[in-house]
Amino acid sequence: MSQKQKESVDVEERQKKAMQVVNRYSFGSTALGLLPLGVVDLLLVGGVQVKMISELAKVYDLPFRKSRVETLIAVLTGALVSSPINACTASLVKMIPVVGAVSGAIAGAATSSVLTYALGVVFVQHFEAGGNVLNFDPEAMREFFQQTYGAASGERPVTYAGIKP
Repeated sequence: MSQKQKESVDVEERQKKAMQVVNRYSFGSTALGLLPLGVVDLLLVGGVQVKMISELAKVYDLPFRKSRVETLIAVLTGALVSSPINACTASLVKMIPVVGAVSGAIAGAATSSVLTYALGVVFVQHFEAGGNVLNFDPEAMREFFQQTYGAASGERPVTYAGIKP
């Protein structure tokens, strides 16, 4: 096997491992979104997202700064004005007996899963392009994040054109 082939296999393995991390944490966010714990679920999902990015940084052998990642998540998810509103609404609706609890859990699970997945894909893309947590520019990645979120929620296709760390 040539050096170039070996590097290609290494990249493919790393990408596969990274996407396994994203999928695992996205699934975990779904489960947390189902919890009937109005507003508490939002805090738990945020913690899961930080942990996912921490694990992705390990896959890529990159530095990790928790406070920086928390800020990046807030900026990126804030770009989807309806998403934080949807998450808060779904979380608060859970407090309504029976119907609210069921509909809030479904909406909360879907929103949590899609947000976590989109964040993971954006960070994988950034890390694959040679970036790290410290040089991540949320403004430059905002459109890609919105496209990824939309595609994951069934809104529109994702394109990778023009994305740079």
